[in-house]
Amino acid sequence: MNERAKRESPFTPGIYAAADSSPTTVEAFGCRLVVTIKLQLFGTADDSVARIIKEDIEQKWNDTHYTVGGGGPAFSWCPVTFKVLTVVGGDPLPYYHYITLIRERNFRSFVASIIPPNAGYSLGGTWSDPRSDTSKNLYAHEAGHLMGLADQYRDDSTENPVTAHIFSGHENDLMARLGKGPNPSMPTSPEIDSIIRASGVICPQYCCQTYILPGLPYQSYSIPLPFGNMVYEVFPINNNLTITANGNGLWWQNSKTGGPLFFPPFGTSVANVYKDEQHPVNNLFPLDLALGTGQVYQINPTLQGYYPVYRGNVFAGSSAGSQSILKITGDDLYALGSTYTYVSRDGGATWQIDSAGLGNNFVFDIALDSLQRVYAATINGLFVQLPDSNIWKRDTSYTGPSNLLRIFVDRENRLFLAVNGGGLNMEREHR
Repeated sequence: MNERAKRESPFTPGIYAAADSSPTTVEAFGCRLVVTIKLQLFGTADDSVARIIKEDIEQKWNDTHYTVGGGGPAFSWCPVTFKVLTVVGGDPLPYYHYITLIRERNFRSFVASIIPPNAGYSLGGTWSDPRSDTSKNLYAHEAGHLMGLADQYRDDSTENPVTAHIFSGHENDLMARLGKGPNPSMPTSPEIDSIIRASGVICPQYCCQTYILPGLPYQSYSIPLPFGNMVYEVFPINNNLTITANGNGLWWQNSKTGGPLFFPPFGTSVANVYKDEQHPVNNLFPLDLALGTGQVYQINPTLQGYYPVYRGNVFAGSSAGSQSILKITGDDLYALGSTYTYVSRDGGATWQIDSAGLGNNFVFDIALDSLQRVYAATINGLFVQLPDSNIWKRDTSYTGPSNLLRIFVDRENRLFLAVNGGGLNMEREHR
């Protein structure tokens, strides 16, 4: 910090506001936490300078691919993304960090507390213009100060570059050095954790459940489930692990014990779970899970265990009304609602009603075979949608009773059809 900075009011390391009306915010979008830094640039700044500063900060802080709590004793699965918004010049905007750029060689950049004319206490500063031969990672380092982090070195010099007295254990810390040394300087896990903790935003509980692979042989075993909840899905994952689904969530069991795997957000319940046998990971299968209120998650296996990824809301962009999700299946995600059938062909980001070719037929059940053909059970017979089409067609190869309620497809692509009032009908390998 140079003499000019010493004359400014010092900032308090490790503390910053995280409400929406703040220059730096933290928000949770499903299981992803987004840190947003808003910069208004003055002095020698122009659009090209703003782009350089934005890229320097975002690249360095996002290079960590950091997940809150990942690797700790209690696993959390909320990836953290850093985003920078920049404005060049103009009247001071409320809730921005005000940064003055100076085009001067060997200028010692700094961050200090300021009191802008149109808002309360804020952090701002004076930084070296990137066209002044600035050190690599300078702006990522200064952004750390804007997020409340302190320097991890001791140096009374007022000249660049800082090279001496790095605190022990911080040799590769971005807040201790910019770029020199055998290893790249990076933000540390405790620093990112402190940013998230200071904001008051937490990784939602439903993102933090994990199953640690026990490596125990499978035996028959029952685990207590919440009173009043009916078990409606049981998934043998491998010979070590079985997952059970009920309205309160997912539960795992092995030969010795069991416990919760996933809790839905408060006020919602699990409607359906689909085991994706086409894409095993480490001999485990991902699970697609739908809540009755339309949210869809993918529960993914890793070497550490299962973790959930939010994949969107089926009803987003359409009127949910009194609908609920009954079932979900497929690579292109098909969701059976109590009113319509929906499809997402972009991993859950967007959903559309999928009714072309069905006419007025209500779909009671959907199922998928190994060739990614999707079948729909209706009161007027069996319909199919092929992988290269988005049109439902009546399956003319099926000649059994038409009043269908349920479909099951086995590993040999044989269809088992439950007929309303007519028992079970089996179709041999479907073509």
